[in-house]
Amino acid sequence: MEKEFIPYELALELKELGFDEPCFGFRKEDGTFEFFATVDRDNTNSVFYYYPTAPLYQQAFRWFREKYGYDVSIKKCTPSEYKFEIEQLFVEDNNYYFIDFAFSSYKETQLECLKKLIEIVKRKKL
Repeated sequence: MEKEFIPYELALELKELGFDEPCFGFRKEDGTFEFFATVDRDNTNSVFYYYPTAPLYQQAFRWFREKYGYDVSIKKCTPSEYKFEIEQLFVEDNNYYFIDFAFSSYKETQLECLKKLIEIVKRKKL
């Protein structure tokens, strides 16, 4: 089930962008995953202050859609290739990003798409 959650590095970047949605768990710096049920939530020195929450990929994509208007589409192009598209909804110039090179798995495509969304938002904040 841990594969459904985004990696530590991306969780940290999302936290820096303001992601603060409820999640099932968090990732430590070494990449290990902990469910919140396994830690003491009442401890004032809790891990919640030190580690970013680990959202599901779906949660991260929904957050980008709701907060910034970026809609994501991952498509299977051939039996062994995937691509993604990112479109910013409800803007005059209709920002559109199409990644024209293929990835070998759906998971890799999700990961690269999330990295691209983070890059786009960081660039726009400058």
